Amino acid sequence: MEHQRFCDCDQCLVTQMQAGDAETRQGGWSAWYQRDGAKLLAFLERRCRTIKCPEQGEDLLQDCFMIAFRNVSSGRYVDQGKSLSAYLYGIARRLLYETGRLQQREIGFPFGDDAEMVLQDIELADRVCVSEVLQLVRNSCGQQAALAQSMVTGLYNAGKSPDELALELSKSAGNIRTIAHRTVNGIKSDLAKQGISLSTHGVRSCLQELSTFEA
Repeated sequence: MEHQRFCDCDQCLVTQMQAGDAETRQGGWSAWYQRDGAKLLAFLERRCRTIKCPEQGEDLLQDCFMIAFRNVSSGRYVDQGKSLSAYLYGIARRLLYETGRLQQREIGFPFGDDAEMVLQDIELADRVCVSEVLQLVRNSCGQQAALAQSMVTGLYNAGKSPDELALELSKSAGNIRTIAHRTVNGIKSDLAKQGISLSTHGVRSCLQELSTFEA
């Protein structure tokens, strides 16, 4: 099959994203984003409205592409008869599931049977790539001060309220929120240094998952 110079088929995109020079890799990422970004955003926005967090669509879009690009460019993506679009949507479903669970804890929204339906759609390769990101979040969290770790794991992992943590740690609820916010941003910065661009909400979703995540 003869490919055009600016072909955006899966084969050409993977070749570009796995190229030796950064400019070609970036070009492949941009072409993939241009090809599939709008459709994925529409999908994410529909699902986000369903789980009562419509403002998260854009952040999740960026998270999906950065996780997927990192795995493709590093050679961890394996075709397995699945298109790049399907791979991308698998990651999106996983992040939506995590976002829905976090939303349920924060405002008591009944996520319902949709959670299991979404989880069943995720194939092993998609779980693996997200697990790698969870491990990076775990590592970064472990490097934070002990008090900061207690706050973020209490809020996002154990599902405690700022008032509950304030009593446990002898701090004000406002102080709990401030330190937790700074810690999440610190973890976000650590990930960025390793080539992972997660939104603040994405980091919180990962922190929420750490109790069930096997290292």
